[in-house]
Amino acid sequence: GNTGPVFYFLHGGGYSGLTWSCLATELSSRIECRLLVPALRGHGQTQTQDENDLSTERQVKDIINIYNAVFGQNDEEEPPLVCVVGHSMGGALAVHVVATNEIPSVVGLVVIDVVEGSAMDALSGMFCIFEFDFHFWPFSKKDNPISIWVD
Repeated sequence: GNTGPVFYFLHGGGYSGLTWSCLATELSSRIECRLLVPALRGHGQTQTQDENDLSTERQVKDIINIYNAVFGQNDEEEPPLVCVVGHSMGGALAVHVVATNEIPSVVGLVVIDVVEGSAMDALSGMFCIFEFDFHFWPFSKKDNPISIWVD
């Protein structure tokens, strides 16, 4: 939608924004809202200058920059109300993002299945898991995985 509160969804390690597709569809069918559902650094098809910088600080900056790119320069007098929702690694990052107070008008924070230390510590080792798992997916890196699951 173009009006209403913003739900900013942050996925867990090893996942992408597609994690939230069913929830986002259901939520937007029930209320007028705006959804921000990025693939975080090192996930999905993101590309950055330093793919190995998965630090909390870097990812928090990324998340804030994404929000500002979408909602930072809007025509509204007041910034939209924001609810940040994170799962696992995304939940740990959500807590850090909200603590910065750099996203205005945060009215909600939802964290799901978060053990901050273990989620963030495990992130650097995820690349070897991704390398292994991708060989068994029904598409190659050049294919668009979204078209396989979404009509």
